[in-house]
Amino acid sequence: MSKLTNGFEEGRLSLDELEAVSGGASGSAIAQGSFASNTGTNLNIQVSWSAFDAGNGYRELEVTVSATSYSLDSISLVNGVDLSVNGEHYVSNSAEVSYHGSSLATTPLASFSVRVPAGAVTLSATWNFQGSYSGVQLSSINASGAISV
Repeated sequence: MSKLTNGFEEGRLSLDELEAVSGGASGSAIAQGSFASNTGTNLNIQVSWSAFDAGNGYRELEVTVSATSYSLDSISLVNGVDLSVNGEHYVSNSAEVSYHGSSLATTPLASFSVRVPAGAVTLSATWNFQGSYSGVQLSSINASGAISV
């Protein structure tokens, strides 16, 4: 069974609220980490994840895909973020980004909650950015990694 949420869409539940309502994973994360893309610019995505024991040999994997950048404007995109978990794809609208600071900022784009069997998991996230940053055309930004939950 897999669940998908976008906790950053207006009117949607946060991951904590989803867990409380759905009877999802509880307690402290048993594993967590992050990995990032490398576009060669100051615009990248970061994939942060936490795994919780869901019982019966399963883990509840909570994943947040964020943009890391200096100044950035991006509209919300329908199906703007694609997350692949062991080859199974989940899509979510991406959040609007409007940041005009001089420091590197991390801005959440979408969040997902997926139930997976315990063990090795391959994650890949793609933000369909469809724009340019610092004069470099970036149609999409991808980050992938192998994790153990």
